[in-house]
Amino acid sequence: RLITTTPRPKKAVPSTATQANATSDLTGATIAKGFANGRSNLPHVKIFVIGAGHVGTTIVQALHDEHELTVFELDEERLAAISQRYDVHTVEGNGASRRVLSAAGIKDADLLIASTSRDESNIVSAMISKACSSRTTTIVRTTNPEYLEVWREGQLDVDFIVSSEVETAYAISRTIGVPAARQTDVFAEGQVQMVEF
Repeated sequence: RLITTTPRPKKAVPSTATQANATSDLTGATIAKGFANGRSNLPHVKIFVIGAGHVGTTIVQALHDEHELTVFELDEERLAAISQRYDVHTVEGNGASRRVLSAAGIKDADLLIASTSRDESNIVSAMISKACSSRTTTIVRTTNPEYLEVWREGQLDVDFIVSSEVETAYAISRTIGVPAARQTDVFAEGQVQMVEF
């Protein structure tokens, strides 16, 4: 079943991050921050977000003002909640389906972010996206560090992989390493660390 909706007028959105959602928010913020840092000079980017859970919602919250977003989700209630809060297109359907992605216009998408809690579904979404549109950049969220290793070895045809566990471990180690810091960022494969006090 493929249902699409058009964007609704924007409403004020209060911050709802809680400690229980910290890992999901960190992953979503990491994906959004990485994208914004790498391509912020683009005036308009068409982005497909697969999954409207905590990570997907955090990504939408970070990117909806500056880019055209389409959110894919099987859960009708999650889609309704996200479409009421943000000015985005929604598709009720499986983001790992070639038919669903094609019907939504994957060939015109600049970026696909697969952010469900199911690693294999995220990888399939990205690989189908690459098969349908080689110009679409793909980012996959994974909870299994093994997929990150396989990607680093060049055995997965996706552009980027973000591991929730690895990002959380890095965030904790940065905080412990410089406890007085407000924010730390690591560059050059861990060789440079920028600290804000």
